[in-house]
Amino acid sequence: FTDIRFLPDDQWELTRFSAEVQGIQVDVSGLITNASLLQPKRTAPGKKAKSPKKRRRSVEKLEMQIYDALREFEKYEFVSPPELTVELRADARDKGEVDARINGWARSLKSPLGSCRDFRLNGEVKRGSETNSPVTASLTISATHVETQRVKSRSVNAFAFATLKPEGDWQILWNAGLKSPTLGSAVATHVGIEGTASCDAVNTNHIRANVSLESTDL
Repeated sequence: FTDIRFLPDDQWELTRFSAEVQGIQVDVSGLITNASLLQPKRTAPGKKAKSPKKRRRSVEKLEMQIYDALREFEKYEFVSPPELTVELRADARDKGEVDARINGWARSLKSPLGSCRDFRLNGEVKRGSETNSPVTASLTISATHVETQRVKSRSVNAFAFATLKPEGDWQILWNAGLKSPTLGSAVATHVGIEGTASCDAVNTNHIRANVSLESTDL
């Protein structure tokens, strides 16, 4: 069900949206300011509107992308329906303020990559109200009883933080920790991996990156 409130000062508030998508319970809430800017723009005088054929091709392309994503997602199995909540606050103006948060949880997960229990995901995307504000994004993932074809670990925690500046520069910081991991006959109490990657708009073909690894009782 959906509950949208049209508030004064050109604001739309989504107070309740619940749906089940591919077996996932999704709950969404949010507030959009300058919401009228989301309406389709009229074709400027003297400018030719997009033909029905081109619009149909755009829709078909989007439908195919959604179909491919859903087909890929069918490879994932859940013991019980996972939960996903999304909170959004955004300004519909070009380069307006954005604050989006996503939280997910699954009791057990199986995929072509492996399996795990108590899978948790927390993410956030933000952009300030200033003209030159960068876009920042963070993602935290944790799980227990992780098993892949080569690695097993009692628990895994990972974190990534990315920054994208208006001029095109970007930077990513990330780290991951594995508790009691095993790789074949190799066993450790703890393994930590961290790294950075960055690129500037002047030389997009040159990416600077570094990675470091540390282990305990390997």
